[in-house]
Amino acid sequence: MKRLWLLVPAILGLFILSACREDFSEVQSIEAVRYAYESDGDSLIPQPIKSWTLTDEEELARFMTAMEKRSKTKDKIDIRPRDYAVHISYADGSAKEYDMWLDEDIKAKGVLMQGDMTWFIDEEANKALQGLLR
Repeated sequence: MKRLWLLVPAILGLFILSACREDFSEVQSIEAVRYAYESDGDSLIPQPIKSWTLTDEEELARFMTAMEKRSKTKDKIDIRPRDYAVHISYADGSAKEYDMWLDEDIKAKGVLMQGDMTWFIDEEANKALQGLLR
């Protein structure tokens, strides 16, 4: 009986952890738009310069795996306007949107934001994402 009481919380914990993790097979498409900015004297005006729509399962998995290689920060970041807008569509009809910054120097970390949440993307993921978005 004692073993059962230990086993139930362990199984419940694994179930909760697996439910929190994104299921890449549920991603239907990823749209990314690259921006350049022009100044009108008072503000910067975004100009889309290139867009990608990823639907291939292998590309979706590579993109999502790279995005998962991130570490959350609670620091407020003062950063230039976003490099990319990323829209992820899921099979159930839901979607998530992110702002993403990828440095041209692939040894640098990238930045990912969703609302008031901010993550740093590691160097390896920065390189992988830039490889997909060429």
